[in-house]
Amino acid sequence: MAERLCSKKAAVAAGEDRLSTLPEDVIHLVLSLLPSCQAVRTCVLATRWRTLWKSVPAIRLDAYAGTYQFGQDLSHFVHSLLRYRDPTPLRECEILFNGDHRHDCYDLRRGDSARL
Repeated sequence: MAERLCSKKAAVAAGEDRLSTLPEDVIHLVLSLLPSCQAVRTCVLATRWRTLWKSVPAIRLDAYAGTYQFGQDLSHFVHSLLRYRDPTPLRECEILFNGDHRHDCYDLRRGDSARL
């Protein structure tokens, strides 16, 4: 156990990026849980992360998350997201446009929508 802690401390001290050593599938899973605007922002973390957001199998948009000014900024972000995203199959698309934080979630694997 002590050896494991020492190796973790040595890795951190050496500046090793341990998150980037995760398998790509795991990183995509984590990014798919984030709102799309935050997933895109991960491109500045490291060279390996520069394009990972493009193949995330989920799109999550929240117009009232405080990230966008409703209208032009959101429209520009969605247009850019769809334009630069890889043609990876999309498993889930979640869009929140009403202020009461209830939303429709469309699960592309099941082919149905559910009111949450």
